[in-house]
Amino acid sequence: MSTKSELIANAYDLPHPSFPLLELKDERCVVDGRLLVEGYRVQDVISATTNDFWAFGGLHGGYMSVDAARCFLASNPKRCMKCSKSIAVFDGVGYEPLISDVAAKEQGRPWWSQLVRDAWQKHRGRLCVVILTTGTKTRIWHQPHVRAGMLGERTPVTVYDPSWPINETVVVNWSEMLSDLDLVERILDAGFWSSTLKTCLLTQKKGVEGVSLPEVWAWENALQVVRKEGHWPLVQLIARKRGPADELGED
Repeated sequence: MSTKSELIANAYDLPHPSFPLLELKDERCVVDGRLLVEGYRVQDVISATTNDFWAFGGLHGGYMSVDAARCFLASNPKRCMKCSKSIAVFDGVGYEPLISDVAAKEQGRPWWSQLVRDAWQKHRGRLCVVILTTGTKTRIWHQPHVRAGMLGERTPVTVYDPSWPINETVVVNWSEMLSDLDLVERILDAGFWSSTLKTCLLTQKKGVEGVSLPEVWAWENALQVVRKEGHWPLVQLIARKRGPADELGED
């Protein structure tokens, strides 16, 4: 199975390091754990002042695979490079989605609410690496809990949001997640606030025009189940109010 570094580096066609490649024996990649026959010294890829040595056991030694080095050199947060952003890779196709649909349209990029639905139609059953981050100054891709998987019933999705706070990889049943996302976005479309979505719909003062109390209770009962699901952080972050122009495949 391809490593997360390999999937990311190839999907975005990341450049190779300019320093010499070393022949190795009985060494493992500090990022992916793969046995290496060639690679680069960690100390050659990472500067001595970087904060990322903690991710490699605090060691300045060790080796990286070619693909891990490609990803690391392309993830300088100061330059806002690819691997410091939210990314979604499905085999050889890489996306750089945004949470905001408005910003995404302005930049010609997908937004998460659209992409998770589109990916289910286009990439179901494919190898993937999915990372949703709200903090692009922190590298996420190389952390130990981030992993590659298959788009399907047990898809690993890494969510990083310091305000949550959350920094973990959750296992997502993609079709169930989409169903719950549909529910949440219907509730937002009805006029409920995202703050009450997180806690309790019944706390929204004066309610919502056109929504009866029995409907509110039914939605709240459904949300009490959804809030306990592993994919809730993902759904809560990417749910959008949608109009006709925001349906899948339309701009």
